[in-house]
Amino acid sequence: NKWVSGAIKLKIDLDYFKQVNDTYGHLVGDEVLRKFGRMLQQSVGPEDLCGRWGGDEFLILFGAETEIGGWSKKIIELVEQELPNLIGDRIVSPAKRPPLSLSGGAATVSGPEHSLDTVQLITDLDALLYQAKQKGRSKIILAKPDTAGRAAHRMARPKPAARPTVFVLEDDPDICSVIRDMLSGQKVETVVFQETQKMMKELKIRVPDLILLDLRLSDG
Repeated sequence: NKWVSGAIKLKIDLDYFKQVNDTYGHLVGDEVLRKFGRMLQQSVGPEDLCGRWGGDEFLILFGAETEIGGWSKKIIELVEQELPNLIGDRIVSPAKRPPLSLSGGAATVSGPEHSLDTVQLITDLDALLYQAKQKGRSKIILAKPDTAGRAAHRMARPKPAARPTVFVLEDDPDICSVIRDMLSGQKVETVVFQETQKMMKELKIRVPDLILLDLRLSDG
């Protein structure tokens, strides 16, 4: 009953963790997760449960006596303070260190155990986590009391914002490759055309947010 009546369930992950794996490899990423896991374990009480859920996601089960607001503020500040130790100065200069932070979703669970859907609870925590990311990251969002995990209060996971679209008109393959590389790190959809007619045909279907043109194209 300790983990049903008044208990707090929390699902968190590291923002921008993918940048660590993509830039420095999975061995470095695994080390960051181990350090982060130890940090979480040291931040919870002796009777609380903490474990890795998958990828860079972790689940924590607190007892009813935990004040989740105070704990959330403390752990978010701790991640920011310990960021150099998480990544390691020997790996990357501070100026190029990925901006790791922490986002999460939390819910207080009480009431009759038979009405609690564990699968729905995890789904609702996931939705809260993504709400935190869409609201600027580095925060933990707490559900309204006794709504998470209940069929009558299913929470919709927010739809990701549409990425801006950039059309590029350029007939030089090397320049096209450079432009793709430059835009690959941005949150945009890049569509490259080497012929004006093909781009004009696509423009009849959709309008991009930005068009980059080579005005010297022979068919322009």
